[in-house]
Amino acid sequence: MGIRRRPASPLVGAVLLLASCAASGDSGAPAAKDYASALRDMTGAVCRTSVRTDIAPDPGAPAPLYVTCGAGKRPNGAVTASMAPLAVPLDDAARHEVLQKVAAGSSAGTDAATRLLCRDGAWTKTPDGLDVRLQPCTVIDGGWPQIVVTTMIGPYLLQAEGLPAMLPVLESTMAAMTRYAPENGRPSAEVRPPRTSSPRRSARSCGRWVRPMWTGSRR
Repeated sequence: MGIRRRPASPLVGAVLLLASCAASGDSGAPAAKDYASALRDMTGAVCRTSVRTDIAPDPGAPAPLYVTCGAGKRPNGAVTASMAPLAVPLDDAARHEVLQKVAAGSSAGTDAATRLLCRDGAWTKTPDGLDVRLQPCTVIDGGWPQIVVTTMIGPYLLQAEGLPAMLPVLESTMAAMTRYAPENGRPSAEVRPPRTSSPRRSARSCGRWVRPMWTGSRR
């Protein structure tokens, strides 16, 4: 089985933010660089980020973040980075299996498992070569729909969770945290969040679902 070794240093490039979320309200967390202040989610709500304090951070990766969209004071999303394995298989299926296991055993993964019920979801490879996994989930306490995104960017394994309408904001925050920039600076894929299992809280209440991933373009 072939092995692909990750670069020893983070990716560099312009920080790209998809236009989609910034936040009002206060999460109560310490101040942090706000990666989402220029963004709105799919419902038009503005968002912001702040340091996440309820999980153990990986000292070699950017600090975990809360994402808060809308007028509420409590975060309704999160993005976490941890160091990815030094070497991953070249075979897609084997690589996905490794990344899934690492994600599940991380502090973000174990915490999410206590709060969310998730289906397997699916992996997509963008033209940029990124492996992206999208999982439809529901909150155990209340049944609200959530989406979990997993990807590997440079030396980092990125995990994000939030309301489905927050998908572009979560993607943008992951790109900004890792200073990721597509080589051509153009949209590399379109992603549709999976269907939620709760019809009354379906995609219809969250606006348009289709957004380019990992793009430098703004609305």
